[in-house]
Amino acid sequence: MTINPNEYKFISDSLGEASSVGVDIANSVGSILNTLKANELDESNTDKQILLGALAGSYSFMIRKHIRVSPQLRDIVLALQEHILHRYNSVDDFLLEKGILVTQAFADISRQMGYEIDPTNIE
Repeated sequence: MTINPNEYKFISDSLGEASSVGVDIANSVGSILNTLKANELDESNTDKQILLGALAGSYSFMIRKHIRVSPQLRDIVLALQEHILHRYNSVDDFLLEKGILVTQAFADISRQMGYEIDPTNIE
């Protein structure tokens, strides 16, 4: 028996949101960093240079951590999509039959895992 449509929707939305949050945070830190760099004319402002260094280090870490999908997240998506494929010919068939639209973020993760989702099944 496959999971019900509400469970699939909840799982896919939660996974998509989890992946998006990290990227959004990294983009925000990058924006802060760029704004501060653009406004800094005085290289001798050591306090601001320390702040810029901390932001730059954090931004680099966030980009490395959040741009690539974690192995744990990949495992969950793999298990979810394989679960569906035990009963359906494709993930799209399941989504269409159940009237489920997934987020773009979840569709992107699925695509990276080899499960292409048709744009008509994406919000």
